[in-house]
Amino acid sequence: MNHLNDHTLAPPSLTSTVHTLGGFRLTLNGVPVEHWKGGLTKALFQHLLSNLERPVSRTALIEALWGESSATKPAAGLKVAVHTLRQLFTEAPPAGPDDPRLWISFQDAGYALHAENLWIDVHEFEKAVTEAIRLERDGDPAAAAVRYNQAVQLYKGPYLPESDDPWATSRRERFKNMQLQVLTRLAAHSYERGDLQEVLVSQHRMLEIDPCREESYQELMRCHALLHQPSRVQDWFATCVHQMATRLAVEPGAATRAAYHEALRTA
Repeated sequence: MNHLNDHTLAPPSLTSTVHTLGGFRLTLNGVPVEHWKGGLTKALFQHLLSNLERPVSRTALIEALWGESSATKPAAGLKVAVHTLRQLFTEAPPAGPDDPRLWISFQDAGYALHAENLWIDVHEFEKAVTEAIRLERDGDPAAAAVRYNQAVQLYKGPYLPESDDPWATSRRERFKNMQLQVLTRLAAHSYERGDLQEVLVSQHRMLEIDPCREESYQELMRCHALLHQPSRVQDWFATCVHQMATRLAVEPGAATRAAYHEALRTA
């Protein structure tokens, strides 16, 4: 696996960034935004960011921000939140020619967020995955692996983990599945090269995301069998049994049990 340092993924010259994977952070001109001047301002920014350059209707924003709240005048509250967010953009400290331009437009009975010179982690993650898939399809697995590895490093954790809003949880699941797809492809590349240690690394990372992913336990047991480590085969099967029981109240499926017995036989 081609390990890359975090700095290779950082924006080359921009000092304004948004991190959404593993936790939310907005930095404008090198200064973290920590005071959002209102409880809904941050949530409004996050929702508009998830629809960057696309207008979101006032109705959809009110539903996303207030839900079934008892707020009597959510339309007025939305206007206040938009105004506060615009103020936050204009108050960002100046840095130089690469200053970000963030603004909110009103169009089609809704609001749209626009951004220039702003590095967004989840956009870079999606870009890396898309390009890796294209490179793999074009028959360049080595270049694809580099981009897959970049995607792995960009995925610092769940998307907006502090948000329970339905739109955020839906996107969280989508990006989690993308990361699992990335790790699956990296494991396959490593297996083809005979690099079992990197296969183990990819499978471990998948279990960090989904501790009940039986396919990962199956591959871990097969790898340790090829490495002639029967005790590790037993350890991983026991871990699988424990995780399935405590998290899902079920037993491992037939395929996992078969993989376990086959791995013990060949270890």
